Amino acid sequence: MFEGLTFKNPELFYLLLAILPLAVWYIFRQKRNTASIQVSSTASVFKAPKL
Repeated sequence: MFEGLTFKNPELFYLLLAILPLAVWYIFRQKRNTASIQVSSTASVFKAPKL
């Protein structure tokens, strides 16, 4: 299928191959670093002062 396929700059091909794992790593890192709040009940929400 890819017989005779050569790259003029193979370094750029390796750089292109490195982009995909870096993108996956970035997405997983962003999901882990997002802030979240867990509220055990909604009672405190209704007792909060109204703005």
